[in-house]
Amino acid sequence: MKEFLISVVSSEKTWTNLSKFGFDKKLEEQRDKFDLAFVLNGYQNEAIEFISKFNPDYFFLRPNIGYDPAAVEHLLKLIPIYNTTLILHDDHWFEDSNWLEKIIELRTNNPKIDIWGNIFNSLPPNDIEKYFDDRELTILTHSNSNDFLHGLSGVYTSNAINKLKKFSFNFPLTFDKHTADLGERTFSYALKYLELSFEQFPEGIFKFLLHNESNERDHLFWTANILANKGNFREARDYFFEYLKFCEEHDFQRDYLVAFFNIAQTSFVIEDYNTAVEYAKKCLTISHNFPEAIDLINKIKEKLNV
Repeated sequence: MKEFLISVVSSEKTWTNLSKFGFDKKLEEQRDKFDLAFVLNGYQNEAIEFISKFNPDYFFLRPNIGYDPAAVEHLLKLIPIYNTTLILHDDHWFEDSNWLEKIIELRTNNPKIDIWGNIFNSLPPNDIEKYFDDRELTILTHSNSNDFLHGLSGVYTSNAINKLKKFSFNFPLTFDKHTADLGERTFSYALKYLELSFEQFPEGIFKFLLHNESNERDHLFWTANILANKGNFREARDYFFEYLKFCEEHDFQRDYLVAFFNIAQTSFVIEDYNTAVEYAKKCLTISHNFPEAIDLINKIKEKLNV
């Protein structure tokens, strides 16, 4: 048994992601430095053959139901406790060739941090407390966490794994994505309840631990949101401008409305009313009756008495 365990959660539908982003090669290159666990959601012969070539120390097959929370809970209950455990999904990857050394260095230099990952910040869904009631998890009600660990993925200490093993999430075996999203948020509430500290990788959101293909766009968006939630509105607006520029350069039109409104809103807070009105009107060119934009324009008119 080595000091380091890498655990990968995959499925019958997504297992090729590990090759898509080239992380399979990185695992193979340093396979002698860690133990390896796989969770495969669903039963697919080709996927099983692919995973077997890594000679995993642990290989868990389960039905493809419950999304990430149920799969990670399944993993946590079955793996031994290692000094360091890295939990990934098959669409997580590291571009940095020194990824393993950096993780070990991070753990060595910060022994009091229980979990490192990509940390988001936003208000929890309105029905989170109903979810707690339904799952008999009302003990989490007062462990409010606007910060949450993306995908339940990251670097865990032995202390974190030990505490999580003892906690009963009973994540529902569901095909409903929203319920699964509530489970993901619940996981971070539990981290707070268990007094486990979790921190953002120093490089920033999706700068070290990468996820799928939209890392730069998601980095800009979530960094901007975190800054806004912390009250750093001017810096947040700079990131929203960068985010809009990225969307325009890559013809990603789906998020223009979100970008326009976030720029309008942060401009309003820092009292740059001209920019606020300009971008609120841009919102209305996309959605003519967008209530938030109309409300923002009316607030500015009241302030300026026009």
